[in-house]
Amino acid sequence: MPTEISGSTGVNKIQDNTIVNADINSSAAIAGSKISGGTGKVLQIKTAQFTGSVTTMSSDWVALPDQLAITPLSATSKLYVTCQSSNVWFRNAQFGYQIFRDGNQTSSSSNFWQGFVHNSSSNNINIPVTIPCVVTSGNTNSTTFRLYTKGSGDYHKWQDDSSGDRLMVIMEIEA
Repeated sequence: MPTEISGSTGVNKIQDNTIVNADINSSAAIAGSKISGGTGKVLQIKTAQFTGSVTTMSSDWVALPDQLAITPLSATSKLYVTCQSSNVWFRNAQFGYQIFRDGNQTSSSSNFWQGFVHNSSSNNINIPVTIPCVVTSGNTNSTTFRLYTKGSGDYHKWQDDSSGDRLMVIMEIEA
């Protein structure tokens, strides 16, 4: 039986557990902050696929074109950022990737070295690469994450086969 609120019953007379989920219309607009369930909810997801390639062998961090922005909904949420490519070519090289936030290094992906070394100058090796990063949003301003790389040796190439198989994902998770 539905609970009816009238002038004679008053809101202050409703006891806990009197209104249950079945009493709430599915189209009711309830603020997310009023929903119980603790932390860990995904608040939003941003994704982007990229094409093109970059060949480099710099001992300094070099910005790759892969970048994505998000405006966090909460200053306390966690941002999980991941970049991946199924095609990283290299020869006689050691290389690393790092996710930068607004042009600054992120400590959680600091010096993420792949550690692959191939010592033949005549052959190339193709490997998949995934670079993760988790940071606290800290504010609700737009934030841009960008992938950087550095290395040593002959070369390495962060590329795709024009099929857009490079992907960047940002998930905002309630903390």
